[in-house]
Amino acid sequence: MNELNNNSDKIQNLKEKAQNAGENLKDKAQYVSENVKNKATDLGQEALEKTKYVQEQFADYVRSHPYKSLGLAFIVGALFSRLKNN
Repeated sequence: MNELNNNSDKIQNLKEKAQNAGENLKDKAQYVSENVKNKATDLGQEALEKTKYVQEQFADYVRSHPYKSLGLAFIVGALFSRLKNN
């Protein structure tokens, strides 16, 4: 009978350890998930800011050099047209 109680205690102990391990794993997964989410959000925001900066710089250049911009647009359009037709 004593051996049966001892085995029951061992089983209960193992069950508690497994539950604790599962809870720890769940907590760690949530922590990692939040970190990944935050990092992705930060990177997306940084990319958006850089894109806006480049767009503003491009617009300023076009305003400052309208004839050069027009000529460059014509050349790029001609190149794309030529590549598309080949």
